[in-house]
Amino acid sequence: MFTTGLNAYKPASGNYDFNQDVLRAYNLVIDLRFNEAYTLLNQIKKAEPYNLATLIVEDYIDFLALMISEDKTLFRKLEANKDIRFSKIDKYGPASDPYHLFIKAEINMHWAAIDFRFGNYISCATGAIKAYKQLVRNNEKFPGFTPNMKNLGLIHVLVGSIPTAFKSGFSFFTGIDASIDLGMRELNSVIKYAENKPFIFKEETRILHAFIQLHINNEPELAWELLNKEKIDFDSQPLLAFIYANAAHHCKKNDACINILENRTYPNKYFALPLSYLTLGRAKLNRLDKDANIPIEKFLREYKGVTYRKEASLLLFWYYSIYSNPAKRDQYYKSVITEGNTKSESDQAALQELKNHKTFMPALIKSRLLYDGGYSGRAMAELFKVKSQIKANTALDLEYKYRFARILQQMNDTEAALKAYQTVFTIGKNQPEYFACNAALQMALIYEKSNKFEFAKSYFNQCLLLNPVTYKNSLHGKAKAGLIRLNSR
Repeated sequence: MFTTGLNAYKPASGNYDFNQDVLRAYNLVIDLRFNEAYTLLNQIKKAEPYNLATLIVEDYIDFLALMISEDKTLFRKLEANKDIRFSKIDKYGPASDPYHLFIKAEINMHWAAIDFRFGNYISCATGAIKAYKQLVRNNEKFPGFTPNMKNLGLIHVLVGSIPTAFKSGFSFFTGIDASIDLGMRELNSVIKYAENKPFIFKEETRILHAFIQLHINNEPELAWELLNKEKIDFDSQPLLAFIYANAAHHCKKNDACINILENRTYPNKYFALPLSYLTLGRAKLNRLDKDANIPIEKFLREYKGVTYRKEASLLLFWYYSIYSNPAKRDQYYKSVITEGNTKSESDQAALQELKNHKTFMPALIKSRLLYDGGYSGRAMAELFKVKSQIKANTALDLEYKYRFARILQQMNDTEAALKAYQTVFTIGKNQPEYFACNAALQMALIYEKSNKFEFAKSYFNQCLLLNPVTYKNSLHGKAKAGLIRLNSR
């Protein structure tokens, strides 16, 4: 199924024609209808044997199939395709076309991401640097070639989010120097370009822009607004349904997340996306739905990869703790320890949750889950139920105070939240849990929103001084991104 090829004879010269048929094939790929995409691509190659634009569309199939499935057997089957495609581009591709280096860089970026997914970190770094250098060279040769800015913008935003103290060393070894502001300007130029000219990666660029607003610039409402500028048919686009549902989850729009994914079934013509079951199950658990376990257990049955298995098992441990099934609860307690690996931060955190928590109080679990879903009133009600019990349990007192502060912030009671966070920070800064570290981060974000930049900078730095056993990377990453925002003002 996953094969490539041009006609056996050598053409005088190839070309990169992103015509309507190629666009249709690309759209089929984005819809995860890979078999239909390959049928159309083969028809295009028969009619247009010199059109090398088909190679990047085929590479998108490999990229999505491997990133979604994390299937090692499939990886071994597909990994030779990268060099096969490069060989054809080098043999037939016109170097005078701006798409020549652009497509080579795009393929290198795909496989850098794939290598990272499968733990091949040296290959990942090598591929990413190679892609960047190809993009820079292409930009020098064709300075007016706006599509080049899609990937340059993404790289510049990601590198720009590296803290100043490390950026000079990173730039020295990689040759990459950048800023978030530069990357955002480049992505915006592509979005404007695509408004008036045909661009196959228009939708991809729009989504990248929204996710940078969400995860780098800490602007969830803006991100959600940008995503919803275009109407999406979720019944026929499972990948976009998954992407939008995850965005809704991070934007605390839990009901929207559930509505996007629930009761949608996709026939076999679509490539399977079991990660959507985990997203749906997590969202339903955030609402304390009694059937939340069903999609999470389906994810564990159908997913071929090892990432997120500990996270999913922890969610089921919480579910069966809340709904009083000791046998199932103990089963998933063991699964958190034995299943999957700890390469992702969510899996690391799942394992540490069990190691550090000797006591699990169902009301605190419920409050945490409801908060994550954005249900502030229900979350606070669960805390009040156990207020008297917590006073007699010093092991859970810090978590109680932390959950209380988080809910106050979500309810926009900023002054009370700051006082509660300060208490958490003072009590918890010498403890292994992440509560004090995130309290410092949240105080910094509140002060940043209030234009009290010196206070914000102080608490971002306080966050970076703490080293919790869970969520350290993401908390420190957000603090570093905050300091970069402040320093660029």
